[in-house]
Amino acid sequence: MSQQPSPSIPVRHAEVLAERVRILYQQSLPGAIVQCLSILPTRFLLADAQLPPWYDLLSAAIVANGLATLWCIMAYRRRALDVRDAKSWGNYLVLFNLVAGALWGLMLYAAFGAQSGATRLLIVFLAITIGVMAAPVLASYFAAYVAFCAPLILIVAARLLQENDKIFFTLGWYIPAALPLLLYYAWRMAKTWNESLQLRFENIDLVAELTHQKNEAQAAQKSAEEANLAKSKFLAAASHDLRQPLHALSLFTATLANRPPDAQNKKIIENIQISVSAMETLFNTLLDI
Repeated sequence: MSQQPSPSIPVRHAEVLAERVRILYQQSLPGAIVQCLSILPTRFLLADAQLPPWYDLLSAAIVANGLATLWCIMAYRRRALDVRDAKSWGNYLVLFNLVAGALWGLMLYAAFGAQSGATRLLIVFLAITIGVMAAPVLASYFAAYVAFCAPLILIVAARLLQENDKIFFTLGWYIPAALPLLLYYAWRMAKTWNESLQLRFENIDLVAELTHQKNEAQAAQKSAEEANLAKSKFLAAASHDLRQPLHALSLFTATLANRPPDAQNKKIIENIQISVSAMETLFNTLLDI
C-alpha cells in the first residue's frame, strides 16, 4: 500500500528532491553512453604509451560500470517514481559515479607510468577536463558529483606526488588544491538548481491558490445571482396575490363610503380608507424593488 511522505519532511521538499533526481537521471544518460565509448579515443591517445597489463581490465570495468549505469537509468524510467523513493534512486547513481570516478582515476594512474612528458601532461589534462565537464551533468545532485570527482582527482594527484620531476610533483599538490574550487563550482550550480525548482513549485502553489480563489468567487457570484433570480421570481409570483386582497379591501371601503352612513361610521370608514391607501402604497413600493 502506498504511504504518504513523512510529516516531518515538507511535501514540497520531497518533490524538489524527486525533481533533482529526475534531472540527474535525464542528464546522466549521455554521460553513461560517453563513458562506454570514451575508452576507444582514450586508448587511441595513449597508443604509444607503455601501459601495464591490468590497464585493459580497468578499461573493461569502466565499460561495465557504464552499462550498469545505463541499466539503472532504464529501470528508473520504467518505474512510476514515488517521492519517497527519490533519495534511494539518487544514491544508486551516487554509487555508480563513485565507482566511475575511482576507475577513471586508476586508469589514468596506470597510464602515467614511464611515459613521455607530453603524454603525462595529457593525462593530467584529461583528469582535470573530466572533472570540470562532469559538473554540469551531475550538479543537480551534488553528492553524485562529489562521489565522481573526488576519487578521480585524488588518485591522479597521488600518482603525481610519486614523481621525481619537480613539475609533476608540484602539480600533485596543485590538483588537490583545485578540488575545493571544483566542488564549490558544482555546489553553486546545485544550489541554483534547488532554488529554481523551489521557485517553480512555489509558483505552482500560487497558481493553484489563485485558481481556488477564482473558483470560490465564481461560485459565490453564481449563488448570489441564483438567489436574486429566486427572489425576483418569488416577488413576481407574490405581487398579484398580495395586491389582490388590498385592492378588494379598497373596493369594499369605497362601497361603504358611497352609502349614507351616520356620523360615527363615516369617521371610521375614512380612517379605514386612509389605512388601506397607506398599506397599498407600502406594498407597491416593496414589490417594485
